[in-house]
Amino acid sequence: MAFPSNATLAAGEFKVVWLDGEPDETDMDEWHTSFRVAPLAGSLALVRSNVTGPMILDYLNYRLPTAGRSYGDYPDGDVSQRQAFYYTTPGATNNPAPRPSGCSSTNGWRTTR
Repeated sequence: MAFPSNATLAAGEFKVVWLDGEPDETDMDEWHTSFRVAPLAGSLALVRSNVTGPMILDYLNYRLPTAGRSYGDYPDGDVSQRQAFYYTTPGATNNPAPRPSGCSSTNGWRTTR
């Protein structure tokens, strides 16, 4: 998958990239890959081409979190601190806040009587 030829990411900028195998939907604001990732676990690399060959900028070995959760770095860019997050933050910095009190880690919200 190649990003648009004039696409850029500024330092500290966040970008959502759709790994949906639908590159024809790519425009300057919304990027789509020509591939899909394995649904439960796999590896993904961000690679830059240069004159000496491909250069890996970042990579991720992943196991998809529970629906409605996310996985990433905190602080952002610290690959030694990758973790699952309770809150999803597409296009923004990761939110490490813990799940709200009264929320079970196994089945969501619980009620008390």
